[in-house]
Amino acid sequence: MTVSRLKLSQRPTMKDVAVHARVSVSTVSYVLNGTGPVSADRRARILNAVRELDYIPNESARNLKRQSASTIGLVIPDLSTQFFSLLASGAAHAAAARDVLVVLCSSESTEEAESRTARLLRSQRVDGVGNSDWLVSRKNRIGEWCFGLSLIHITEPTRRTP
Repeated sequence: MTVSRLKLSQRPTMKDVAVHARVSVSTVSYVLNGTGPVSADRRARILNAVRELDYIPNESARNLKRQSASTIGLVIPDLSTQFFSLLASGAAHAAAARDVLVVLCSSESTEEAESRTARLLRSQRVDGVGNSDWLVSRKNRIGEWCFGLSLIHITEPTRRTP
């Protein structure tokens, strides 16, 4: 298979890499995951095929296999406040440094939006949820809706008057 045979709209698959490198799909998997013994020659052919095809592993497939999404949800009441904007930015930077994706959600300060957000986060199988203590103090809590997930409560600093 040559690189030009792939359609521009198609993303190369692990199978395409295997065909290009003349190895099995499991050998490609061993190299990409660092989980099995592969000769230096085959490893080089696979890594060359990955570069030539511009192959990017399918994280959704990886997540299914390891039953972890490497994703956390961050639920905040209002993106327009400086505190929560800085919080979201800091969380995204810290997570990215650990190859974790942050799904940013706004609760819109309504019970309906909080419930919808919790259902969405659970359906996406996030690994954890960060939320503001402001939400936790409400009657229907994000923590209850996200039962079974790791939960981090974030407290907005108290404003001091001079």
